[in-house]
This record gives sequence, structure tokens and C-alpha cells, in this order.
Amino acid sequence: MAVHIEDTLTATVTPGLGTLLKVTISSVLTTIGQRVSISGPSFKWGVDKITNLDSTAEEKRPTLLDAGSIKCQGEWLGSDASHQFLMTQVLTNPQPTIACQLILATSTHGTWAFNAFIVGFELSGMTDDGHVLFDVEFEITGLPTFS
Repeated sequence: MAVHIEDTLTATVTPGLGTLLKVTISSVLTTIGQRVSISGPSFKWGVDKITNLDSTAEEKRPTLLDAGSIKCQGEWLGSDASHQFLMTQVLTNPQPTIACQLILATSTHGTWAFNAFIVGFELSGMTDDGHVLFDVEFEITGLPTFS
């Protein structure tokens, strides 16, 4: 009798499909439309070197936690209110802080709430056989919360 590997797996995974990235537009958390991929946050502690003349090896201590950034790619639709918001925000000076949420697949897999500002926005895919994509990067400020 043949054993199918799929029949023996017991791992549970969190699907990426259905993950939402929301930004606050006019006081309302609004999902960014036409998302293709999302990455982040990318947590990393700062490091302060504290080696002195009596040290026998390099010594360090952690400083502040940096939550990094959230990157999102999507299918550009100029008539979409969330896409218009992103384009307007990246051109705003000084950059305003935006309240955001990242909801993993469904809220049962976790939700990150954070404040961020847009540090990058790019359109691509403008070829004879392509379709227009957008890439946006949010730099997180402060400490996100997870629930």
C-alpha cells in the first residue's frame, strides 16, 4: 500500500491568502485594495558596543527595538480610493504618521496595529504585455501591538 506524504502531515500553517493591510483614511481603517504581496514587520534590536580596554572580547548591549517596515505590492488601480491615498500621502511634506493594521489571513491568526509613514512608492510593469503594479513601503514608528 502506498503512503501519501500529504496524508501524514500534521503541521498547521497560516495562509497568506486573505491577509489585509489597512490604513486610516479620514478616520476610517480602510483596506488597501488589490494587494499581491505583503512583507514585514521586521523587528531588530539596536546594538551598542561597550567594549573597553579591560575587555577580553567585544562586548555589546541591546538598545532600542526597531520594528522596521511593511512593504506591500499590488495591482495599480488609479480609481481606487486607497491607491489615491497612498499616492497623495507619499507627496505630502512633512510626512504624516498613519495608524495602520496588518491582519494575518483572518483575525484569528493575529493582528498588528502600528503607526507608520510612507517612505517609498513606485509604479512598475508598464510594458507592452505587462500590467501596472505599485510598491509601497511604510516605516513603522514606535512599538506595534499584537493581538
